[in-house]
Amino acid sequence: MSMIHNPILVNGEWREASYPVSSFKAVSPLSGRQLPDSFPVSSFLDIDEMLQADESDRCAIEKISFEKRAKFLELIAEEISKNSEELCQTAHSETGLSLKPYLIEAELAEMLQQLRQAADFCLNRTWRELTIDAPNNIRSFRGPLPGPVIIFGPANMPFSRNSCGGADFACAITAGNSVIAKSNPNHPLTSFKLAKIINFAATQLD
Repeated sequence: MSMIHNPILVNGEWREASYPVSSFKAVSPLSGRQLPDSFPVSSFLDIDEMLQADESDRCAIEKISFEKRAKFLELIAEEISKNSEELCQTAHSETGLSLKPYLIEAELAEMLQQLRQAADFCLNRTWRELTIDAPNNIRSFRGPLPGPVIIFGPANMPFSRNSCGGADFACAITAGNSVIAKSNPNHPLTSFKLAKIINFAATQLD
């Protein structure tokens, strides 16, 4: 079985990791064998480049309209839905989780719902309403964090909590934050395919 080396996505470009610390492969719980795709463990150089990209583009990121954020999230959901069979098969191979009912009817369905709900929140903006607690002199207003959101996806939720497209990702995009996604080593190819979809959706925006 030939080895497949996969790149990383940095600031909208796919490239090899810079001096990767090491590499790893997922192990199929169905066969107990390593799967063919190899993934790099990035060094600080890659992480620093991601942080610098956010810092240099922070003003531009914050100026992206809510309508454009909504369109982005809707495009991601549309592409995931188109590729749902392949994505679920990949997640099944990597995790051993059942296709039905878990991956197809629960996990992927929840992911699509979260992305579409986030798109709706971009448009209605109810989450940004000012909260005033006069007796306690407390006032709050939700907005983006002052930097990128770093997401670590869990092993048992390869879609709904995936660092690429899951609930935390959808919330970060809605708020207006960039994302640094760390794939879970138990389903890296699933995350890689989701990242490809996210990048494709980004290229489709006006």
